[in-house]
Amino acid sequence: MVRFMSSEKIDQNIAKIEQLKNEIQQIKDQGKDRKRIAKNEIEKRKDAISDNEGAKRKIAKEKFELKEKAMKNAKKALSQAKDELKNAKNELKDAEKVHKSAKSAHEKESEQKLNNIRAETKNAEKVKENAIKTLQKEIEREKKLMEAS
Repeated sequence: MVRFMSSEKIDQNIAKIEQLKNEIQQIKDQGKDRKRIAKNEIEKRKDAISDNEGAKRKIAKEKFELKEKAMKNAKKALSQAKDELKNAKNELKDAEKVHKSAKSAHEKESEQKLNNIRAETKNAEKVKENAIKTLQKEIEREKKLMEAS
Protein backbone atom coordinates (compact mmCIF):
# COMPACT_ATOMS: atom_id res chain seq x y z
CA MET A 1 0.00 0.00 0.00
CA VAL A 2 1.30 3.33 -1.02
CA ARG A 3 0.88 6.30 1.20
CA PHE A 4 0.28 9.61 -0.27
CA MET A 5 1.41 12.77 1.33
CA SER A 6 -0.64 15.81 1.35
CA SER A 7 0.52 18.71 -0.75
CA GLU A 8 1.16 20.70 2.41
CA LYS A 9 3.47 18.02 3.69
CA ILE A 10 5.23 17.90 0.34
CA ASP A 11 5.62 21.67 0.42
CA GLN A 12 6.93 21.52 3.96
CA ASN A 13 9.44 18.82 2.99
CA ILE A 14 10.51 20.83 -0.06
CA ALA A 15 10.96 23.88 2.19
CA LYS A 16 13.00 21.78 4.63
CA ILE A 17 15.12 20.47 1.76
CA GLU A 18 15.68 24.02 0.50
CA GLN A 19 16.56 25.14 4.01
CA LEU A 20 19.00 22.26 4.36
CA LYS A 21 20.52 23.08 0.95
CA ASN A 22 20.97 26.69 2.07
CA GLU A 23 22.59 25.57 5.35
CA ILE A 24 24.86 23.20 3.42
CA GLN A 25 25.83 26.03 1.10
CA GLN A 26 26.51 28.30 4.07
CA ILE A 27 28.69 25.62 5.64
CA LYS A 28 30.56 25.20 2.33
CA ASP A 29 31.02 28.96 2.09
CA GLN A 30 32.25 29.10 5.67
CA GLY A 31 34.68 26.26 4.89
CA LYS A 32 35.92 28.15 1.82
CA ASP A 33 36.31 31.31 3.93
CA ARG A 34 38.22 29.37 6.57
CA LYS A 35 40.38 27.78 3.91
CA ARG A 36 41.09 31.20 2.37
CA ILE A 37 41.88 32.66 5.81
CA ALA A 38 44.12 29.68 6.62
CA LYS A 39 45.95 30.11 3.28
CA ASN A 40 46.44 33.80 4.03
CA GLU A 41 47.76 32.95 7.50
CA ILE A 42 50.13 30.39 6.00
CA GLU A 43 51.38 32.96 3.50
CA LYS A 44 51.85 35.52 6.27
CA ARG A 45 53.76 32.97 8.32
CA LYS A 46 55.91 32.01 5.33
CA ASP A 47 56.67 35.69 4.75
CA ALA A 48 57.46 36.17 8.43
CA ILE A 49 59.69 33.09 8.42
CA SER A 50 61.59 34.23 5.34
CA ASP A 51 61.86 37.74 6.82
CA ASN A 52 63.16 36.33 10.08
CA GLU A 53 65.64 33.86 8.58
CA GLY A 54 68.34 36.51 8.52
CA ALA A 55 67.58 37.45 12.09
CA LYS A 56 67.62 33.80 13.10
CA ARG A 57 71.01 33.32 11.46
CA LYS A 58 72.31 36.40 13.23
CA ILE A 59 70.94 35.16 16.57
CA ALA A 60 72.42 31.71 15.97
CA LYS A 61 75.80 33.29 15.18
CA GLU A 62 75.62 35.43 18.32
CA LYS A 63 74.67 32.39 20.41
CA PHE A 64 77.62 30.48 18.96
CA GLU A 65 80.00 33.36 19.68
CA LEU A 66 78.65 33.64 23.22
CA LYS A 67 79.11 29.91 23.73
CA GLU A 68 82.70 30.14 22.47
CA LYS A 69 83.37 33.07 24.78
CA ALA A 70 81.80 31.19 27.69
CA MET A 71 83.98 28.16 26.90
CA LYS A 72 87.12 30.33 26.86
CA ASN A 73 86.12 31.88 30.17
CA ALA A 74 85.36 28.45 31.60
CA LYS A 75 88.79 27.20 30.48
CA LYS A 76 90.44 30.22 32.11
CA ALA A 77 88.46 29.65 35.30
CA LEU A 78 89.40 25.97 35.27
CA SER A 79 93.06 26.83 34.81
CA GLN A 80 92.87 29.33 37.67
CA ALA A 81 91.10 26.77 39.84
CA LYS A 82 93.83 24.23 39.08
CA ASP A 83 96.51 26.77 40.01
CA GLU A 84 94.66 27.65 43.21
CA LEU A 85 94.34 23.96 44.06
CA LYS A 86 98.05 23.44 43.44
CA ASN A 87 98.86 26.45 45.64
CA ALA A 88 96.50 25.19 48.33
CA LYS A 89 98.19 21.78 48.26
CA ASN A 90 101.60 23.42 48.60
CA GLU A 91 100.33 25.57 51.47
CA LEU A 92 98.94 22.44 53.11
CA LYS A 93 102.30 20.68 52.78
CA ASP A 94 104.04 23.72 54.28
CA ALA A 95 101.50 23.86 57.10
CA GLU A 96 102.03 20.14 57.77
CA LYS A 97 105.79 20.71 57.95
CA VAL A 98 105.29 23.62 60.35
CA HIS A 99 102.88 21.52 62.38
CA LYS A 100 105.40 18.67 62.55
CA SER A 101 108.12 21.08 63.64
CA ALA A 102 105.87 22.65 66.24
CA LYS A 103 104.74 19.24 67.43
CA SER A 104 108.34 18.07 67.70
CA ALA A 105 109.33 21.25 69.52
CA HIS A 106 106.33 20.89 71.81
CA GLU A 107 107.22 17.26 72.49
CA LYS A 108 110.83 18.25 73.26
CA GLU A 109 109.63 21.05 75.51
CA SER A 110 107.19 18.72 77.25
CA GLU A 111 109.94 16.14 77.70
CA GLN A 112 112.27 18.82 79.09
CA LYS A 113 109.55 19.97 81.50
CA LEU A 114 108.98 16.36 82.56
CA ASN A 115 112.73 15.89 83.14
CA ASN A 116 112.81 19.13 85.15
CA ILE A 117 109.87 17.94 87.24
CA ARG A 118 111.63 14.60 87.82
CA ALA A 119 114.82 16.41 88.86
CA GLU A 120 112.86 18.71 91.15
CA THR A 121 111.05 15.70 92.62
CA LYS A 122 114.42 13.98 93.27
CA ASN A 123 115.77 17.14 94.85
CA ALA A 124 112.65 17.50 96.97
CA GLU A 125 112.98 13.89 98.09
CA LYS A 126 116.63 14.49 99.03
CA VAL A 127 115.65 17.64 100.91
CA LYS A 128 112.88 15.68 102.63
CA GLU A 129 115.32 12.90 103.57
CA ASN A 130 117.85 15.45 104.85
CA ALA A 131 115.11 17.21 106.81
CA ILE A 132 114.03 13.88 108.33
CA LYS A 133 117.64 13.05 109.25
CA THR A 134 118.11 16.50 110.74
CA LEU A 135 114.90 16.16 112.72
CA GLN A 136 115.93 12.71 113.94
CA LYS A 137 119.30 14.08 115.03
CA GLU A 138 117.61 16.92 116.87
CA ILE A 139 115.19 14.50 118.49
CA GLU A 140 118.16 12.34 119.59
CA ARG A 141 119.92 15.40 120.98
CA GLU A 142 116.79 16.47 122.80
CA LYS A 143 116.43 12.96 124.24
CA LYS A 144 120.06 13.02 125.41
CA LEU A 145 119.57 16.44 126.96
CA MET A 146 116.45 15.27 128.71
CA GLU A 147 118.16 12.17 129.98
CA ALA A 148 121.13 14.20 131.16
CA SER A 149 119.04 16.57 133.11
